[in-house]
Amino acid sequence: MILLWAGVSPAPAVPAFSELRQMASFSPKEVLVLADSLYDEVAYPHYKLDYIKACAYFRLSMFTQALHTAEHAYNSVEIKSDSLLYSRIFMILAEASVFSYSIEKAARYIQKGKAYATASGNDMLMGNLMNAEGYLYRRLGLPRKAYECTLGAVNLLNEAEGEERAFHLSRAYGFLMRYYISDRKFQEAWQTGLIRNQVIGGLKPLHGLDNQCGYQFCKMAYLACMLGKEEEAVSYYNKYLQTNFSKTYVGQLEINDYLLARKDYSGVLSNAKAYIQEMDRRDTLNISYVRLLQQACTAYEAMGNYHAAYKLAKRRLAIQLSMRTNNERNYLMGGMNPLEEIDDKKKLAQMEADLHAQQRFLLLLVVLAGVLFCFLIVFFTVNRMLYRKTRKMDEMLRRQILQHEREPVVAEIIAESGKEKLEIDRKETEPAAGEAGGSDAGPSDNEEESVYQGKYLFSVFDTRVRREKLYLNYALGRDDFARIMGVDKNRFAYLLKEGGAVNLTTYMNGLRLEYSLELFKKHPDWPVSKIAEQSGIPNLSTFYRLFKEKYGTSPNFFRNQFQEQE
Repeated sequence: MILLWAGVSPAPAVPAFSELRQMASFSPKEVLVLADSLYDEVAYPHYKLDYIKACAYFRLSMFTQALHTAEHAYNSVEIKSDSLLYSRIFMILAEASVFSYSIEKAARYIQKGKAYATASGNDMLMGNLMNAEGYLYRRLGLPRKAYECTLGAVNLLNEAEGEERAFHLSRAYGFLMRYYISDRKFQEAWQTGLIRNQVIGGLKPLHGLDNQCGYQFCKMAYLACMLGKEEEAVSYYNKYLQTNFSKTYVGQLEINDYLLARKDYSGVLSNAKAYIQEMDRRDTLNISYVRLLQQACTAYEAMGNYHAAYKLAKRRLAIQLSMRTNNERNYLMGGMNPLEEIDDKKKLAQMEADLHAQQRFLLLLVVLAGVLFCFLIVFFTVNRMLYRKTRKMDEMLRRQILQHEREPVVAEIIAESGKEKLEIDRKETEPAAGEAGGSDAGPSDNEEESVYQGKYLFSVFDTRVRREKLYLNYALGRDDFARIMGVDKNRFAYLLKEGGAVNLTTYMNGLRLEYSLELFKKHPDWPVSKIAEQSGIPNLSTFYRLFKEKYGTSPNFFRNQFQEQE
């Protein structure tokens, strides 16, 4: 009363910390401004404000900024006495590292967080870190490990206690649904989604219910559409529109998969335009951004606007190349387990530091010179022996390939020959290709060696495509397959023809049809529509046409004939 009578306005009340945390989910931009203004206040220590800002940045998909701010909070001495925020900061550090492609940091924070969770008996922290670990393995191309980690997180969180259990368990089911959808296991994803619906029913509004529901409705609408459940798809889509999540950039990104399935390309592009403009002002090395560009590119291509699709495809490729050239990621992509390599790297660094501290400069130069000399001798000796063995194997393989005797054992020998042999073959073929006029020119009659090398490259490529069932992955394009073979796209097209395929589409459809025969034999009770979908040719009329062109009979006739033989 005295302040009002004197004409002085009272200072605005500082919001409670729980209120700030809720604002980070619902109004992330506003909470960033508010948090900056509170740094000079004495109400909260800086590590708490850094935590709030990290949550807000994460909510805005600004994962690099979220990681940077979370590290500020993590490095604070005070946060270690705050067990609740200390466990939560590990969750942000782990997921923001994975999403921003800071792979080495992700491995390190996951390892440290799991050690802390074990020591403190925090099952919910352990479950969340297992989710992040699974997503890390997914980014590294290890899907089996990703499923193991995520299913382990589901089992652990099912047994956990506390009010937040349903929130974290729902997120674990969400990761599992994402993997099933990516692997086109729609029925498994749908069943997981039904379980998640029940878990979300136990969530409280204060626990981010709107975001959880928004994500779930997007995925269920898409799955219902892919499984032919049209009424349920529309119902889930309408539920999504009623959430605040639908008005966010992330919400518009997530619903685009459903819109693409419904062929609502204008809706996809409308969502993409606003998202791209926003993300261009942020950190671009972002998984969500790449995914959005792919969605928009698909929509433009379906509408026949190939020029716009090409521009977006170039931008997406540039971002992906930037991610792949990240030194940390390249180091960890060498077939190593990143979580197990952290300790080894620390030990190696300590050993190297001790060595440099104990040795004098002159002695080091002498030792290095001696080691280098011995290495060169051993290298040239081994290389010569390997070259001779390779030439003998080449003679055997050349005769078999030229006589069209591709037995399974030969394919296995070729597939397991490894990268070293492939590099030797490339070095031998590159001069011949140059003399013939570059990689675009095919081999002539006088270049039998080059012709053989082309057949060898196609055989290695064909073995890998069949073994890993890459023909079922529509995310792979011509450029991706050319990189798998290790040649440019012009050389790739030539080698496909040398291998007996008219073009990439014909080659892939042939493999899908061969795979459909296996499915007919393994699952005689499946309808033809399911066989077509699982074979990678979801359009039923296209499947019928291609099947009859290749095998001279209809799929139904083939199945009936096979059952009669059985």
